[in-house]
Amino acid sequence: MRTFVRATEKDAATILRIGAQGRAALAAMGLDQWSGGTPTPAQVARDVAGGWARLALDDGVPVGIMSVCAGGERDYDAVNPGSGGWLVASANDPADGDVRYLVCHRVAVAADARRRGVARYMYQCAVKEARAAGMASVRVDTHAGNVPMQRLLSSLGFRHCCDVTISNDLEPTKLRLGYELVL
Repeated sequence: MRTFVRATEKDAATILRIGAQGRAALAAMGLDQWSGGTPTPAQVARDVAGGWARLALDDGVPVGIMSVCAGGERDYDAVNPGSGGWLVASANDPADGDVRYLVCHRVAVAADARRRGVARYMYQCAVKEARAAGMASVRVDTHAGNVPMQRLLSSLGFRHCCDVTISNDLEPTKLRLGYELVL
């Protein structure tokens, strides 16, 4: 049975291990996404402490990771001119007003669980969480070369609505494609 659970501090090593497998898969596709070490131990600790870290489990065995945050994403203010815009008006920082979306970050599937629908399942669970929390949408950003992720997002009803420039110093390529699913 597959489940989607909130990760705890004891899951940090598992999250880092699956993250490293995801990084290797991206590198095998020729992408520099995550090449700076994402997810880092500090990111994982912050995700766990914030209650955002999730694990997909198959019969109790970790097969996927995702960070699901309702606190916004400041980088989403950096929409590239002429690339469109987010579909739902929302603050991207709680200090600026209501954040009306859930954002998914740091998504990876264990090497031995690929092509078994794990990422699709995690996104479907994140959408359910967003609906239950009364969010207006779910937002995701991905590397322009990450075509498998773009296909998955499109198949789930997400729309590529804009391009953003991220500020993460660990990422060599700063351009990301912004996707949003209006709930």
